Amino acid sequence: MKENGAKILLVEDNELGRKEIGTLILNDLGYQVSSPASLMQLREAFTFELFDGLLVDVELSKFEDIGDKLGGKRIDDGIDILDFYSSLHQISSGRLYSSHVILPGSELGKKIREQPILAKPLPRNMEQIIKLC
Repeated sequence: MKENGAKILLVEDNELGRKEIGTLILNDLGYQVSSPASLMQLREAFTFELFDGLLVDVELSKFEDIGDKLGGKRIDDGIDILDFYSSLHQISSGRLYSSHVILPGSELGKKIREQPILAKPLPRNMEQIIKLC
């Protein structure tokens, strides 16, 4: 598929997941994808790039620098990243995804307010993402 000029920030702590989901977004939607592998790389992306939308994994425990600060705010998970970027740019075009947020007793599930959550793994045809964008 031909790139359409839109750019998506994919925040995923699993390297294989970053590659697979990034490829799906590019191939199925034609969107450019930036997918940093750490909070430090994410900080650089936030500083030097603008994004049309964000797709953020809720649980980011494989980032070695999780718990560091962005703009003075401690980042413990994908919810914090989406909140930070949304307040920075006053956008609502970010979405969270997870495989375990809805489990009974999930602390992350309690932290999420009214954000729509995509199931992980993402669908191959990306129809669920397109409906939310």
